[in-house]
Amino acid sequence: YYDAHPKQMPTLNYTEEESNEISGIAADVKSCVSSSMAEFITGNRPLSDWDNYLEELNNMGLPRLVEVAQTAYDRAVGTAIE
Repeated sequence: YYDAHPKQMPTLNYTEEESNEISGIAADVKSCVSSSMAEFITGNRPLSDWDNYLEELNNMGLPRLVEVAQTAYDRAVGTAIE
């Protein structure tokens, strides 16, 4: 596998503006994921609540976090469309 795919994920370097925008989102998402993972594993949150969990993440700004990360990735690999 390594021989076929020797490249590693590049380090994502965010602009100051991007960093400021996503810092709160990233912290909220990380906290939600950590606590929800524990709740799902222990059964304190039923798996039937999965769609609500995904909606919570989306409402926290996860799509924007992914968008900014994609922009940073594109910039790192030189494929950004400007």
